[in-house]
Amino acid sequence: MELPSLTFVNLLRCPLTRLPLKVVAREGFADAGLAGKDTSGWSAALVRSDLRAVYPVRGGIPVLLAEELLPLEGEHPFCG
Repeated sequence: MELPSLTFVNLLRCPLTRLPLKVVAREGFADAGLAGKDTSGWSAALVRSDLRAVYPVRGGIPVLLAEELLPLEGEHPFCG
């Protein structure tokens, strides 16, 4: 599985809100509220700290484009 380094992820921010992001491995997708969403091709995800949006990581590369943002609903305790 390809994940960006934690040092690198700690520097990243959501391009829309400037909130920090947290990396989530594929194994944690269900807990992150991504069950039933199209995440094919994602090697990981970057969840925004307000738990309202997620960005894909493809091949270990974060894709921080507004058109790639996937909104989330509800609360997700994994990111506490």
